[in-house]
Amino acid sequence: MLFRSAAVWAQSYPVKPIRIISATPSGTSGDIAARLASPLMSAALGQALVVDTRPAAGGQVAGTAVKQAAPDGYTLLLSASAPMVTSRYLVKNLLYDTLVDFTPVSKVISVPNIFAISASLPVNTVPEFLAYAKKNPGKLAFGSTGNGTAFHMIGESLSMDAGIKMLHVPYSAQGMAQPVADLANDRIQVLFPTYASLGAQGRTGKVRVLAVL
Repeated sequence: MLFRSAAVWAQSYPVKPIRIISATPSGTSGDIAARLASPLMSAALGQALVVDTRPAAGGQVAGTAVKQAAPDGYTLLLSASAPMVTSRYLVKNLLYDTLVDFTPVSKVISVPNIFAISASLPVNTVPEFLAYAKKNPGKLAFGSTGNGTAFHMIGESLSMDAGIKMLHVPYSAQGMAQPVADLANDRIQVLFPTYASLGAQGRTGKVRVLAVL
């Protein structure tokens, strides 16, 4: 989703380059979408667009930067759900109010997550996975790009709904490369990435996709 600071810009907009601050890590679906959309937006608006990637703290750094920018429409936020939705409820001293400080501009991309496991697990379906997890409480670890991100929330929701217990391993917000590598090498056993984030590891036989979410 694309957001701007809550303000009304002049009718002559835009008269200078526009900066898009991306809360999504480099190489992820959101980042790819930003770089694909920027040339099209630039051609339509007649101004250059610059993508500035700031995924730290689950996207809060990007959200704060846009909130603090001049409310003139020249600094936009490209955000997934975490900075705009879950952070509102999980972060005690969030430096912005998602309902007051931003105005939605446009939906940019919709990407489903997938349910991926290490191929070392002796399961091939979701029911088999749940049965295995119930027999091995606390022995399966699932990764995410940080506390409060969609990847984290999916794992916790699955655990609550299915009555299983998994260990959450939060990685840095720099992307899915390390969690995916650790999944392929059985350092973690469960991950909920997008298919684009899974990349070449999805074809090595070391990772098994159980479902599209």
